[in-house]
Amino acid sequence: MKFTVVKKGLYYDSVKLMLVTNKLLEMDSIKNIAVVMGTDLNKDTLIRNHLYSEEAENATKNDLIIAMDTDSLESFESALKIIDSELNSRSNDNSEEEVYLSLNSAIKDYNQSNFCIISVPGEYAAEETENALDKNLNVMLFSDNVSVEDEIRLKKYAVSKNLLLMGPDCGTAHISGVPFCFSNHLRKGVIGLVAASGTGCQEVMTIVDKLGGGISNAIGTGGRDLSEKVGGIMTKYAFQLLEGDSDTKVIGLISKPPSEQVKLELMTFIEDNLTKPVIIHFVGNDELIETQKIELATSLEEEAHLLVKKAYPSLATKSLHSELKEKQKLLHYDVVGLFTGGTLAYETLYKLKDKIENLQSNLKKDFHYKSLNLDSGNIILDLGDDFYTRGRAHPMIDPTLRNEMFQSVISKDNKLILLDFVLGYGSNREPHKKIKELLATKSNNSVVLATICGTYKDPQNYEKIRTDLENLGVLVFDSNASMVDYVLSSIK
Repeated sequence: MKFTVVKKGLYYDSVKLMLVTNKLLEMDSIKNIAVVMGTDLNKDTLIRNHLYSEEAENATKNDLIIAMDTDSLESFESALKIIDSELNSRSNDNSEEEVYLSLNSAIKDYNQSNFCIISVPGEYAAEETENALDKNLNVMLFSDNVSVEDEIRLKKYAVSKNLLLMGPDCGTAHISGVPFCFSNHLRKGVIGLVAASGTGCQEVMTIVDKLGGGISNAIGTGGRDLSEKVGGIMTKYAFQLLEGDSDTKVIGLISKPPSEQVKLELMTFIEDNLTKPVIIHFVGNDELIETQKIELATSLEEEAHLLVKKAYPSLATKSLHSELKEKQKLLHYDVVGLFTGGTLAYETLYKLKDKIENLQSNLKKDFHYKSLNLDSGNIILDLGDDFYTRGRAHPMIDPTLRNEMFQSVISKDNKLILLDFVLGYGSNREPHKKIKELLATKSNNSVVLATICGTYKDPQNYEKIRTDLENLGVLVFDSNASMVDYVLSSIK
């Protein structure tokens, strides 16, 4: 029996809705359920899961939709009570977590704090950020949909007060050994990072860790910081902080390509203000002149290797899993990349775009989301893109959408499927669970490659995930670059 309830004007965070949905799915009486905001993307999910209804169609993005398929009306009513209880409880009875209704009330109890993480709808983010900066708090702004004008104004204000403003849309940082949001269990060390890309930062940090090196600080800036308008305000300030940090010996910069003007300004800034060596990787752009201070990397993996070599010249670096994988000739296979990490998707697109004809991607400006067809053609998708995360959790937290796409693709022949699994704090505890189930029933000639971005001490158990996937025929790589190199060798 299928039921739908729409609660008008009731907003809940997508992560909380995901947790409630997962809890209800454990009930034997519930065949399927979705507790989501009424965005177009979530409605598409309801359609795919056969939970769509007239009530859901009429819901707006500001309405809560509860749609389920149960064995009886009693089960439906029981589930509604559980949902209401879960959504309206502030914390578990046994939890020591404090819940505050405002930043001001939190500061009264934690007046020694110097950092604040802000994750609110974009229209409220600038006001909350300014309030935090007024109170001399460094800010990690997880929220997106903040205007570039507000970003510039607030970053200038932060720098004037000698404060960090990491973001907007900043999801990764590691400050003095403390992981922020999407980060990893890392060895403490002497390598400092400045990153305008979250999973790019994680890829470099985790490879550094695997090689035996360590991180002093990793400062996120938000993806727009090196744009023409913002001009690298926070990148330059982060450089200054790492230059003055006695624990940092070498500095790495990771970003998608900045504008030419900003690139030149950065070069001049580094030459004039830094004494420490800097290693730079602009994902998708190698056009930069090396100097005595600046060295260039051609991939995220090479960035990590160069940083470790420079920071630990006498270290006998540990090897990544480097066993030779038997090359396969996959000349007539469609390449389908389903990535949860945006920078990993971007690196893949950049390396493959000149080798594969008609390669589609939502990382290209002319991409049409509504005409997406996974049945044929070559495509690289960043599933953490704003289009796919409106009203739902990021795929590193909730991989449901990626799992659905994988289920569709793995049922077809002649597919070369590329996956990433990004581990660490904040990420899903078992990101490969559904993929394992689908691979166990695979009965065609499609090939699956995977890269794991994580350390051996991350909470998800790196080695177990690797073994689980390899036992099901997946070729697993320790870096995204090595996975893409394998693709290039297979399609020649």
